[in-house]
Amino acid sequence: MEMRKKSIETPESPIAITTRQLEALIRLAEAHARMALKSYVEAEDAAEAIRLMSVMLENVGLDIETGNIDIDVIMTGKPKSVRDKELIIKDIIKELSSSEGCAKVKEIVKEAVKRGIEEEFVERYITNLRRIGEIYEVRSGCISFIE
Repeated sequence: MEMRKKSIETPESPIAITTRQLEALIRLAEAHARMALKSYVEAEDAAEAIRLMSVMLENVGLDIETGNIDIDVIMTGKPKSVRDKELIIKDIIKELSSSEGCAKVKEIVKEAVKRGIEEEFVERYITNLRRIGEIYEVRSGCISFIE
């Protein structure tokens, strides 16, 4: 419940734990009790389930940039911080290409750096957008989204 509160308190923060994971905690606590041949779950079983889940989330669901647990890392493969940067870059491309029909890569990088995104990240993401076919090069050094 503490993890859920953290997610609710800060609207822009990622969801630390989903309802599905909370239900998994119940199943883990029940399984721990069954391993000890108990017919009901005790506080120590719940504590062990929480410990197991916490260790798993810290090992697998950690956003390296923010240091926070982000369930999106497990669910989507990308932490919220990375997805936010990608959305900003897409918005920059849309803004710059709306006036000229395409956005100059140098201008995209310049604007993204102003907004706090590392140049290397921008270049990697633009390369990835080209590779997956979301953007194309209209002319040398000028890109646009495929419509």
